[in-house]
Amino acid sequence: MMTIDTPSPNFDERLLPVSMIVLHYTGMPDASGAIQRLTSPDAKVSSHYLIAEDGQVVRMVPEEKRAWHAGTSYWRGVTDVNSASVGIEGKRLPADVSPCRARPAT
Repeated sequence: MMTIDTPSPNFDERLLPVSMIVLHYTGMPDASGAIQRLTSPDAKVSSHYLIAEDGQVVRMVPEEKRAWHAGTSYWRGVTDVNSASVGIEGKRLPADVSPCRARPAT
């Protein structure tokens, strides 16, 4: 499968090495709307990748850069989750699936 590059201006330099992946769901009606939001300079939000409803992978921020997807967050002692992670957005969850919260692996 080919990856489509749709650059977002919303990123900066990583301060930490990548040690986690953060999966998000967009909650947007479609991938096009999510891409618009994630590439808008006014939104100040981004992710490294978005997986569209048809399975197409859209790359918005290079993995060596820090995307702005995790907000103010903390995970297992990491206080800059954006710097330590690759962010992947999914188009949206089906209506009968509830979003899950982060929790330690078992």
